[in-house]
Amino acid sequence: MTLSITAVYLLVGIALLGLHVGLWPVFVKAGHKGWKSLIPLYNCWIWLKILSCPQWWMLPIIFPFITIFMLYMMAWKTIRLFGKTGYQYLIPGTFFFFIYLPYLGFSKKERYAPLSELPKFKKSSLRGWGDALIFAVAAAYIIRSFLMEFYAIPTSSMESSLMVGDYLAVDKVTYGARIPMTPLAIPFVHHTIPLTKLTKSYVEWLTLPYMRFPAMNEVKRNNVVVFNYPDGDTVALERQNESYYAIVRQFEAMLNPGTPPHEMEKFYMRYGPEMINRVRTTQVGPYYLGKGRDVMKEFYHVTARPIDKRENYVKRCVAVAGDEILIVNKQLYINGTPAQNPKRMQFSYLVSDPKGIGLRAKTRKKLNINEEDFYKYDQNRTLYMLNNAQKADIEKMGLLVEPMI
Repeated sequence: MTLSITAVYLLVGIALLGLHVGLWPVFVKAGHKGWKSLIPLYNCWIWLKILSCPQWWMLPIIFPFITIFMLYMMAWKTIRLFGKTGYQYLIPGTFFFFIYLPYLGFSKKERYAPLSELPKFKKSSLRGWGDALIFAVAAAYIIRSFLMEFYAIPTSSMESSLMVGDYLAVDKVTYGARIPMTPLAIPFVHHTIPLTKLTKSYVEWLTLPYMRFPAMNEVKRNNVVVFNYPDGDTVALERQNESYYAIVRQFEAMLNPGTPPHEMEKFYMRYGPEMINRVRTTQVGPYYLGKGRDVMKEFYHVTARPIDKRENYVKRCVAVAGDEILIVNKQLYINGTPAQNPKRMQFSYLVSDPKGIGLRAKTRKKLNINEEDFYKYDQNRTLYMLNNAQKADIEKMGLLVEPMI
C-alpha cells in the first residue's frame, strides 16, 4: 500500500488530534483542567507533572526529532498509570496512542492512579532487560533515521582519501532528514538480513512518499555527501555494488555476434571462457536486442528496490547547480577555474607485463592497491587505479605504465 503525501499529512493530523483529545480527559482524571492539554509545550509541562517526571525533560521534548521518542515514552508511562503493565497493552497502546489514550481517558471503567499510589510493580530480570531493549532500540532507531547514522564505505572510488570499509558518521539534519519510505523493516539493517545474501530486511506492505524535513544548509562544493545510488533501482543481488544496467550491457555484448574481437577478449579476461559459453548457451536462438537482460535472470537474482533501500554511496560534490564543469588533460575545471585536486588522487593506468603475470598480491598489498582497483584488460596488460606515488613505484620495477585514454 503506497500512501500519498496528502494521506500522510492526514494521518499525522489524526494522530495529533487523537493525542489532544486523549490528553483532555486524562488531565481531568489527574486533577488538572482539561483545556491545558490544548496549549503546545505547556501541555507537555503539565503532562510531565502527571507522570512525576523531572521538568528538565522539557529540553529533549523540544529538541527536533527527539520529540518523537519522548512522545512515545510519555505515552508508555501514561498507560502504566492506568494499571496497564503488560506488553499486550503497552506496546500496541504506545504505537496507537492516538486511539488508546482517548479510550483510557473517556472510559468510565479505566481508573487513573498517581504513580505514588500504584502498587509496586516488581520487574523480573527478563522484563527489566526487555524494557531496556525496547527503549534503546526506539531511541537508536529515531537517532539513526533523523539525526545521525554510521555508514561503511562500499567502494574504492574515493581512495586514498576514504578507504573501503571505513565508517563515516553522517549528519542527517543539515541537508534535511528524509522520512523513511519503507517503515516496516528490521531496525539497523539496510536492505539485506545479515548472514544472508538474498533475504530482504524490509517489506513493502506500507510505503511512504518521498518527503524531507527542511534543510538547515545547502550542499556546497567539496562537501562529502552520502546518497542512495541513483542507478540502484534494480540490482543483481550477487553483484550488489555494481550497476545492473552496466552488467546487462556486458551480457548484451557477449551475446551479440557483432561485438569486436578485442572487446570479447576483455570479457574472457573478466568472466572466463566457461562463463562466456554458459551465457551464450543459456538461451538458444538468434540474437535480439534485449537478450542480455533476459539471460541475466538465468545467472543472478534480480530485484527492484525502493529509493531508501538502494546502495549507499559516498562521493565528493565538486559542483552545484548552475556550475559549468570541464575536464582537460585530467584536470577538472569549475566555471573556468582549476579545481583543487585531492592528495593521492588516482587515475586509470594500463600496466604492461610481457609475462602476463601482473603485480602479485604481496606487491599490491605493499603498494596499498585495493583489490577492487584493477582487472585484467587483455593478455599482457592490467588496468589499475593508481596515484602518482604508486605509479612511480611500479615504473621502478621496470614495467610500462600508460595512462588509460
